[in-house]
Amino acid sequence: MGSSFYNIFETIASPLIDQVYGEPFLITPRAPPPAPGGGPPDVNARRPHDTSRPVTPFIGVWDDPNLGVFPHSPGLSDNTAPKLSAGKTTVDYQTSSLPFQPVIGDKITRMADGSTYAIENILSDGINRTRLALGSAQGTI
Repeated sequence: MGSSFYNIFETIASPLIDQVYGEPFLITPRAPPPAPGGGPPDVNARRPHDTSRPVTPFIGVWDDPNLGVFPHSPGLSDNTAPKLSAGKTTVDYQTSSLPFQPVIGDKITRMADGSTYAIENILSDGINRTRLALGSAQGTI
């Protein structure tokens, strides 16, 4: 890690972000689906637990899917103005808080309500925070 102003600020701010906005989560690592008869993996099969990585609690910042309705956008006619915008559910966490790198397909459980999701995308800021885009956990339980 370099010593730029941003790196120093991130080192100080990251734990504060989790302290103010964070809540508990649980990551359950999943292995790729088994391949029936030695063929290609069955993409619809349940993913077994990956025993090489432990189930691990962590603190993250929950971001519900954002939803915005725009009845009229300045400069656009009503026919071309976007009427709806939706985002992905995400969890943002301090990268160093997990002992392993999550992978697409791992299961995330939000402890506040017990809901489970599957990781669909992983975005890192390159310093010390990672954002996990989440989707349906169907087939991961």
